[in-house]
Amino acid sequence: MSRIRWYAVALFIAALAVLWASRGIHDDKEALKYVGCAQDLLRGDARDLIGSYKAYAGYVLFLVPFVALGMPWLAVVAQAVLAVLAAIALARLVERISGSTRSGTVALIICFFCYPFQEWVLALYTESFFASIAVLFLERV
Repeated sequence: MSRIRWYAVALFIAALAVLWASRGIHDDKEALKYVGCAQDLLRGDARDLIGSYKAYAGYVLFLVPFVALGMPWLAVVAQAVLAVLAAIALARLVERISGSTRSGTVALIICFFCYPFQEWVLALYTESFFASIAVLFLERV
């Protein structure tokens, strides 16, 4: 990976740290539903998982280990790692399509510094998880 990409990764992580320090993670409303569903699942109750949250079951299952540890905020750290991996995968995908390393680097930087992307990473909502997973799968295809 080029030096500029490493700098972009470092700046992205720094931006997330600043946002986290200034506003914390988003763990209200929708997040409470997913965390609650993960807690229910840990108690053996899968009604919400196979009922109300069937479409979001992948995310709830992603949250289960973090909720089991009593540290759902660690899911945000995992989402940040997934986001970095997805941005790198996006850069590789754009390079393959365009034939240009520079285009891949531009795609990586745009991905990292798209403000909604940063907000999603810091939320216990499905957007960051599913967007990252989708890019990772797309790049592999």
